[in-house]
Amino acid sequence: MISRRKRTKLLATTLLLLIVAILYFTHSISHHTLPEPNAESKKAGTTLEVLEWRPDAPPRISIAATSYLNANTRSLALWSAYALRFDHKLHVQNNPVVRGFANPLIWLHHVITVEMMNDSGTRAEWIVYFNPSATFHSNPSLPLTHFLPPSSFPSFSTLTFLGTKSNGFDVDTSFFYMRVSSLSLRILTLAMAAVYLEPQREWGSDVAGAALREVLEREEYRDKVAWLPAQWWDRRDAVFVKPRLREGGLGLLDMEKVLENAEEGFQIDEAEVYPSKGGVEAFWNMVGEARLVLETAEEKKHESGEVGSVQETRELRDVVELKTSDISALRSAIAALKESSGLGDIVGFESVIR
Repeated sequence: MISRRKRTKLLATTLLLLIVAILYFTHSISHHTLPEPNAESKKAGTTLEVLEWRPDAPPRISIAATSYLNANTRSLALWSAYALRFDHKLHVQNNPVVRGFANPLIWLHHVITVEMMNDSGTRAEWIVYFNPSATFHSNPSLPLTHFLPPSSFPSFSTLTFLGTKSNGFDVDTSFFYMRVSSLSLRILTLAMAAVYLEPQREWGSDVAGAALREVLEREEYRDKVAWLPAQWWDRRDAVFVKPRLREGGLGLLDMEKVLENAEEGFQIDEAEVYPSKGGVEAFWNMVGEARLVLETAEEKKHESGEVGSVQETRELRDVVELKTSDISALRSAIAALKESSGLGDIVGFESVIR
């Protein structure tokens, strides 16, 4: 006889499959698309020396959003103009598919699946998801690739999710990057299933964000995530502005003023950029060094059979996977592991950070 818990799991799985089937095999969902990009992604070598900024080889990016009756149409218009400027395909879901929290996750699942059906010459590598009522585009001159890690560093090729935490814990679902891959589809499906499997759990005000965090922080997915600095979105001159990302923070901006500034910005070609190219580059170089130190320490441990530096390795791994945006903690954990494992004199580590 099937237990109650097993019946619940079976029911949740069936519901998810039904939702996905409805989305894939019907055309009742209204959405708008813009032209896809033409740039080709390039792959580089695998040595430490090629950890460098490569703006000449940008990956393709498509944009996805959910826009219902209460959506901010001015913000969506700014995003549409931006997508046209950089030839990003824009997918906007105008009608909810189901009741409750899951619509953004279902729509993103659909968009990623559609992209995966394209051939390699036209397929997007990343999807940027945004909420037009919560994230405002304020700088038309800067591409979405501005925030991506350098493709020349092998460890970054496994990153699947790039985002921030809205309250220090849950995923901020108003703006994030997700790679076009089968792993992303699995993560999104697990996030939806998690809520249905634990209906009594307190998921908070942003159920989708809490569910994504629950999956992304599982042991098997932690190393596929990079948490970006929240302050990148918390300034008046930021490229993407989230007026109320952090309660009590420096970026509690008036929504109307943000939109006015953004609309003015779309009338000019150049503007002061925050975060700067150098700031973004320094962040990814720090994360790249941390991952490289971890890999080297693990290789050394495997070759020598030594069991030292266990605590330092665990601490650096926790920072890299759970607190990536904490630059100070990254720097401290890198230094501690390099010292304890004797990696400080390896040629190349110091040259990673410019």
